[in-house]
Amino acid sequence: MEQTSHRIRVQTPKGLPRQALVKYLDNCLRALPALKDAIQRADCEFIRVYGHGMKGCGAPYGFPKLTEIGAALERCAKARDVESIQRYATELGNYLEAVELEA
Repeated sequence: MEQTSHRIRVQTPKGLPRQALVKYLDNCLRALPALKDAIQRADCEFIRVYGHGMKGCGAPYGFPKLTEIGAALERCAKARDVESIQRYATELGNYLEAVELEA
């Protein structure tokens, strides 16, 4: 992974079709509003499940940062630490907006 001028370039892992990664990233972006809604409602159970799913899927798709953020969201949701959840949700949104798949 290489970060260049606010873009984070990620190589497609061998054996995975690039289109699968594009779809995965698109799904992650489309799920952000549900996460933000859950944060506003302090729905820590939703956030825990959301984070758990991200933790399990990020690295296999070549996005270890998503695994890291997902684990943090899950941990903070269990602790009902809404302030930290907000911080990680912002980090997640920034990452997803910056990530770029290499050809």
